Amino acid sequence: MKRSVVWILISYSAFGLAGVPVRAQETESEMQTVVVEPGNDLRAALEKGVRLKAVGQPITAKLIEPVYTGELLAIPAGSTVKGHVSAISKTPMRKRTRRLLNGDFTPPKTAQVTFDQLVLTDGTTVPIHSDSAAGLGRVANSQYLPKSQRPGTRQKLKGAMAPLREPNKLQRLGEAFVTSLPYHPEFIDQGTVFDAALLEPVSVLAPVQPDAVSLQASDYLHLHLLTPINSSTSTAGTQIEAVVSQPYFQADHQLLYPAGTKITGTVQKASSAGWMKKN
Repeated sequence: MKRSVVWILISYSAFGLAGVPVRAQETESEMQTVVVEPGNDLRAALEKGVRLKAVGQPITAKLIEPVYTGELLAIPAGSTVKGHVSAISKTPMRKRTRRLLNGDFTPPKTAQVTFDQLVLTDGTTVPIHSDSAAGLGRVANSQYLPKSQRPGTRQKLKGAMAPLREPNKLQRLGEAFVTSLPYHPEFIDQGTVFDAALLEPVSVLAPVQPDAVSLQASDYLHLHLLTPINSSTSTAGTQIEAVVSQPYFQADHQLLYPAGTKITGTVQKASSAGWMKKN
């Protein structure tokens, strides 16, 4: 099935947040207990491909986005989440036509993963209770740019070649060879992203962030879309909803949008990618 790429113009403005520096040494008195409420997503990605074997198989991934509670950084990016394969489902025959035509006769499997441990960057292990999540493949971050700032052909080629420069090249090459066979084991690919929603609150120790911390505004607000967008269904006027994933501070350090803020918008324009115009 051919995928489409969608150009979307959304009716809300976008602002952003630069990195927050962290002091090298934190004493116990400078730490505070932060509670991450249920519903927050842990967006984690596999750093190494895993051969899918059976339910109960251990899975380890790393957070690729920080988790905030309001204006406080609760869980930094780079923290590790550990869990297991909680369920494995097979794709119905009616959805396997393309693979069969390509000579792949292996029934594709989808793994549901449940994470139950959070390992912070300082080594602290915290038990968590999260909902099961299916892998999303590689998740792309989208950013609207004026025409004058859009990448040229060379930059696009460089971006397309980026996966080839990632680690574990020999393993990925071996997996690609194995999966090219008519019958083969299934893998959860390196870089596969999981969005695991917390089902219970989690308490973690986080550094106290003073009011004078140097936060700088950029032109963009970090959002997670809650409404799926598709060029065949998301026509002009379609209502969409997003949630702020990182807090936005004004230039005077005044909090404008805390993490978790819901924002609604409208699709102003959507056009199909057309033939041979894939991302």
